Amino acid sequence: MKIKIDTRFKTINRGIYGIFTCTTDNDTEDICCYVGKSEQLAYRAEQHKKSLLNKTHIPTLNCAMDDEKSTILIQLIESVPYKFDNYYKDAQRLASRENYWIDKYQKNEQCLEQLPSGKRPSLMWWESEKDKLGK
Repeated sequence: MKIKIDTRFKTINRGIYGIFTCTTDNDTEDICCYVGKSEQLAYRAEQHKKSLLNKTHIPTLNCAMDDEKSTILIQLIESVPYKFDNYYKDAQRLASRENYWIDKYQKNEQCLEQLPSGKRPSLMWWESEKDKLGK
């Protein structure tokens, strides 16, 4: 199967997940393309699967869908259980762990199409500003 979803999502609801690509023709490690957080991992994985099948995901994953040698893995990176000490702290714990993993993968030049939550300027605007600075 082209898209494989971690079976641990059946029993673990909350945590950090990654979407990885791997190829069948070499022994290189899986490449992380996307990191996310969810309170409902199985449901979120199915949403990603639909997006992948419709090729409306990030460009790297859309290309991997066209590559017959690639497999896409949606898998648990870290379970982040509730502590039920404070609603806001519980939410922040999940967000902090997501950021930790994004930073970790980006240091290895992976997960580079990842955007943080919230509003961002458009890529076109960003490229225009970069060009103005001569970078």
